[in-house]
Amino acid sequence: MSEFGISSDLATQTLAEIAEIDRRIASLVELRDGLKRVFVNASQGEFAEAPHSKISDSRRTMIEHVVVGMLAKADGYCLKTKELFEGARTISAHLKYVTFRSYLHRLKQRGVISSETAEYGSWKLAEYTLGGRHDSLAVSQQ
Repeated sequence: MSEFGISSDLATQTLAEIAEIDRRIASLVELRDGLKRVFVNASQGEFAEAPHSKISDSRRTMIEHVVVGMLAKADGYCLKTKELFEGARTISAHLKYVTFRSYLHRLKQRGVISSETAEYGSWKLAEYTLGGRHDSLAVSQQ
């Protein structure tokens, strides 16, 4: 018996269910906060005009612009994938990490960004894009 006078199996099961509910609450709070960020961005009209007709293409393009903008503001310094992912979640609250990594690799294949070999999971603007050509490169189709 535990200190509450119930069997240890019941106590363990109850605590596990409480922990699961706490995880779901945290997930919902994260989702709510992401949706608030998306709403604020949409209400400010930052991405009112999508350059492509397909929703997935325009979302990817907006996320790529955010990534390139963050790396441009980093002024040549590397940013971690997690930092860039958090910035991208302001555009798409439901963005999956795996999908975001594919966006990064697309940008890398097009030569817009490069991965830092010294620090695993770090990214910076490619050398030739530092002159301001990165905006047009970020939205070009393969």
